[in-house]
Amino acid sequence: VSLDQKNISAFFKLGALYDEQKKWSEARQTYQYALKLARQYEDDEAIMEELTIQEIYFSLAWVERESDDLDAALENIREALEIEPNSPRFLDLILDLSIIKKDKDLAIESLEKLATVNPENNKLSDWKEKIESL
Repeated sequence: VSLDQKNISAFFKLGALYDEQKKWSEARQTYQYALKLARQYEDDEAIMEELTIQEIYFSLAWVERESDDLDAALENIREALEIEPNSPRFLDLILDLSIIKKDKDLAIESLEKLATVNPENNKLSDWKEKIESL
């Protein structure tokens, strides 16, 4: 990253490394920088390579969840869902976050959407039970 300050993929991978090491602050900062770069260069396929903005938002949301900043996690996963509203992974995370926050309305809405997008998901009945107990 010190050799190429515009290498979004390198920053994303560094953020993932910090995530694996549970260095939440460093992971958050690195993903935020990757996101800043991605917004600048989102139309440049050579710079973006295989990475997408929504994937960076998802990774950032995951780090925020792991570091117990649930509001920031929800904000980031909502950004990812704005771009890719039918992603089962993104819906899975927002559903998980809504249950943790005991936001029954958001949980029901997320479960319904996930059931529509991915009806074969084995966890749907477990989530339904968790929501009913909120």
